[in-house]
Amino acid sequence: MNIKRILLLASMALAAIAFAVPVAAQAEVTLTDPNELPLEPGAKVTLTSTNLLTTFLAGSIHLKCAKFTFHYEVEVNTGEHVVLQPVGAHNGTTEQCRVQTTAFPEEHPIFLGNVGTNEVTIDTWGTGSAAITFTRFTCAFSGEVHIQATGGGSISIGPSTLSASGCPIGTMHGNASLETSDGTPVSIDFEATP
Repeated sequence: MNIKRILLLASMALAAIAFAVPVAAQAEVTLTDPNELPLEPGAKVTLTSTNLLTTFLAGSIHLKCAKFTFHYEVEVNTGEHVVLQPVGAHNGTTEQCRVQTTAFPEEHPIFLGNVGTNEVTIDTWGTGSAAITFTRFTCAFSGEVHIQATGGGSISIGPSTLSASGCPIGTMHGNASLETSDGTPVSIDFEATP
């Protein structure tokens, strides 16, 4: 290989790197209000789901609540990633939870306790995860819940596996929305990393 070819290949490699770097730098994720202004660190937000479903034993047991609400504070909203910190050790609340089985199709009310997640981090693909926990009688459920922003403030949850001490393994899935503490919709604006 002669020197001209080496120089040509080297300049082509440098050009490829020069064009790739600006594209990678454009990838970002930001939480914004309806006026498309980024939320400031310290802003309070809630993640709410009205169709979060957990199934057990190959779908023969269904656990659902009319509403799951998780409370967070925006810690980082820089463009590279978003970090939401839970407000309190048990940052979640539930309303009207019910269990149903294929053997007994009538729904029965139940209470879930100690509902909460840890930190939520959302990347430039609009994806993230959080560890979730809740208890039901002697069962302590836990697992990593996977989320995907699907446009605006809409979020797809799961399917995510939950393990439980003394109870069967479950799968959680559903949809959620993100709002400020006063109910104003929050958008998750993201451009996927190339």
